[in-house]
Amino acid sequence: MNGQATIALTLVFLALGTIIVAPLAQFVYEESLNPQTFLLIPSYKQYNSTHIEMEFNIIYNGTVALNNVQANITVGEKYISISKQKLEKGQSFAAKTYISIKDVEKFKGLEATIKFTIAQLYPVEIKVVRA
Repeated sequence: MNGQATIALTLVFLALGTIIVAPLAQFVYEESLNPQTFLLIPSYKQYNSTHIEMEFNIIYNGTVALNNVQANITVGEKYISISKQKLEKGQSFAAKTYISIKDVEKFKGLEATIKFTIAQLYPVEIKVVRA
């Protein structure tokens, strides 16, 4: 193989490698600059005399599109699971649950585990904790 063909193949492989790795690198870079790439915002209101309605909004502020997003939220002993096929910048998704007023006093915080794939290649898992 002559030198020009080798150089051309090398450039093609470098370009493909860059295209494949770029979304993951961009996500990691953005996450390092902005630790609030994901926001977990809980809200609540009185539902009836014995329960409150809690809503959890998860907002994504990154620029890399995420696929197969699965969020598992733990509040006290309650476990809520929500999913979304695709999540892009500024989009959010939410879940509601009803919790006994007696159980609310036991809560110390909440946490969510968010799993997704970047560029349909890289599975990522992030833990969001709110005290």
